[in-house]
Amino acid sequence: MDKVLDIVDRLPNAVLIEVPSNQYAHEADVLAEIEEFQSSIGN
Repeated sequence: MDKVLDIVDRLPNAVLIEVPSNQYAHEADVLAEIEEFQSSIGN
């Protein structure tokens, strides 16, 4: 996780989005969270 946080710190305007598991990140349900995030940042 430290490497991930380091990447987020180095990228301008990067935001870490945590998901419960790698499997969840590959399921259709995660799309609702991604769309909510995109809406919250104005994209």
